[in-house]
Amino acid sequence: MPKYSDRPCARCGKMMLHAYCSQRYCKACAPLVRSDDAIISRAKQRSKRAMSEIARVERAARAEGKTYGYYVALHEPQKG
Repeated sequence: MPKYSDRPCARCGKMMLHAYCSQRYCKACAPLVRSDDAIISRAKQRSKRAMSEIARVERAARAEGKTYGYYVALHEPQKG
Protein backbone atom coordinates (compact mmCIF):
# COMPACT_ATOMS: atom_id res chain seq x y z
CA MET A 1 0.00 0.00 0.00
CA PRO A 2 1.53 3.34 -1.00
CA LYS A 3 2.21 5.90 1.72
CA TYR A 4 1.92 8.81 -0.69
CA SER A 5 -0.84 9.79 -3.09
CA ASP A 6 -2.39 12.80 -4.79
CA ARG A 7 -5.36 14.07 -2.82
CA PRO A 8 -7.38 17.26 -2.41
CA CYS A 9 -7.04 19.50 0.66
CA ALA A 10 -10.01 19.01 3.00
CA ARG A 11 -10.31 22.77 3.55
CA CYS A 12 -9.68 24.50 0.23
CA GLY A 13 -9.87 21.61 -2.25
CA LYS A 14 -6.47 22.34 -3.84
CA MET A 15 -4.74 19.17 -5.06
CA MET A 16 -1.79 18.13 -2.93
CA LEU A 17 0.71 16.20 -5.00
CA HIS A 18 2.52 13.31 -3.37
CA ALA A 19 0.82 13.89 0.01
CA TYR A 20 1.42 11.53 2.90
CA CYS A 21 -1.49 9.16 3.57
CA SER A 22 -2.62 10.92 6.77
CA GLN A 23 -2.19 14.49 5.48
CA ARG A 24 -5.58 16.23 5.25
CA TYR A 25 -4.66 19.88 4.65
CA CYS A 26 -2.27 21.66 2.31
CA LYS A 27 0.64 23.68 3.70
CA ALA A 28 -1.33 26.92 3.41
CA CYS A 29 -4.41 25.61 5.26
CA ALA A 30 -2.71 23.53 7.98
CA PRO A 31 -1.70 26.50 10.22
CA LEU A 32 -5.16 28.03 9.84
CA VAL A 33 -6.88 24.81 10.86
CA ARG A 34 -4.51 24.37 13.80
CA SER A 35 -5.19 27.91 15.02
CA ASP A 36 -8.97 27.38 14.68
CA ASP A 37 -8.67 24.15 16.67
CA ALA A 38 -6.61 25.95 19.33
CA ILE A 39 -9.27 28.67 19.67
CA ILE A 40 -12.00 26.06 20.10
CA SER A 41 -9.90 24.12 22.60
CA ARG A 42 -9.22 27.23 24.70
CA ALA A 43 -12.93 28.08 24.71
CA LYS A 44 -13.75 24.58 25.95
CA GLN A 45 -11.15 24.88 28.71
CA ARG A 46 -12.60 28.23 29.81
CA SER A 47 -16.05 26.65 29.88
CA LYS A 48 -14.81 23.75 32.01
CA ARG A 49 -13.14 26.14 34.47
CA ALA A 50 -16.32 28.20 34.75
CA MET A 51 -18.39 25.08 35.38
CA SER A 52 -15.94 23.87 38.04
CA GLU A 53 -16.21 27.26 39.79
CA ILE A 54 -19.99 27.01 39.79
CA ALA A 55 -19.76 23.49 41.19
CA ARG A 56 -17.38 24.68 43.93
CA VAL A 57 -19.77 27.46 44.98
CA GLU A 58 -22.71 25.05 44.90
CA ARG A 59 -20.87 22.60 47.20
CA ALA A 60 -20.06 25.43 49.62
CA ALA A 61 -23.71 26.54 49.62
CA ARG A 62 -24.98 23.02 50.31
CA ALA A 63 -22.43 22.66 53.12
CA GLU A 64 -24.00 25.71 54.77
CA GLY A 65 -27.50 24.41 54.07
CA LYS A 66 -28.37 27.19 51.63
CA THR A 67 -29.40 27.27 47.99
CA TYR A 68 -26.94 28.36 45.33
CA GLY A 69 -28.79 31.63 44.61
CA TYR A 70 -29.14 32.57 48.27
CA TYR A 71 -25.47 31.79 48.94
CA VAL A 72 -24.29 33.89 45.99
CA ALA A 73 -26.56 36.78 47.02
CA LEU A 74 -25.11 36.72 50.56
CA HIS A 75 -21.47 36.55 49.48
CA GLU A 76 -21.60 38.80 46.42
CA PRO A 77 -20.13 42.27 46.98
CA GLN A 78 -22.80 44.94 47.08
CA LYS A 79 -23.10 47.01 43.92
CA GLY A 80 -23.19 50.74 44.61
